Amino acid sequence: GQIAVGCVIKNRVDSKRWRDTVEGVVHQRKQFSYYSDGKPEVFDDVEALRIAITLSGIVLSTNICETSFDDMDHYINHEIANPKALWYTDMKKIVVIGDHTFYKENR
Repeated sequence: GQIAVGCVIKNRVDSKRWRDTVEGVVHQRKQFSYYSDGKPEVFDDVEALRIAITLSGIVLSTNICETSFDDMDHYINHEIANPKALWYTDMKKIVVIGDHTFYKENR
């Protein structure tokens, strides 16, 4: 799941529609709940942070996104998604991983 989220970010960086850096994509207003939830970004779990850093390195330095999650550019987290926000209904569903569904925008 974390690799799939990383691929959404990487695919957006590689697209002309989105900002061209990881930070620019992730910090774009109302795009990623971890950043736009108003909570401070504090990492208390050192092991979880180590895993996240390792997986982000894999996403950024290999072709895993192209071979496994090509073109995914959106996802929803079923635990926090607003059920009235149906922005994803016209998108192509790619995969469901845990509480997340990943999509490709139809363009």
